[in-house]
Amino acid sequence: MTAKERLELENSQAYKDYKEDFLKRYPTKESYYTALSEDLKAYKEGRLETFPIEGLAEEIMKEVEEECENKAHKTV
Repeated sequence: MTAKERLELENSQAYKDYKEDFLKRYPTKESYYTALSEDLKAYKEGRLETFPIEGLAEEIMKEVEEECENKAHKTV
């Protein structure tokens, strides 16, 4: 990723929303690592639901397509 691409990403609204949400959930490094270790423990115990990467990619593409369609309808 080039510096220009990184700057564009950081200035995008989606990135800003993600960062804001992330910092609300994990205000400190310790809170993030605590949640991460709890998730890892749950995964090892079989209590954490997982998804195959293929299904995840398909769901993401559906969401992106829907969002693009919604934006297209708003501009018309």
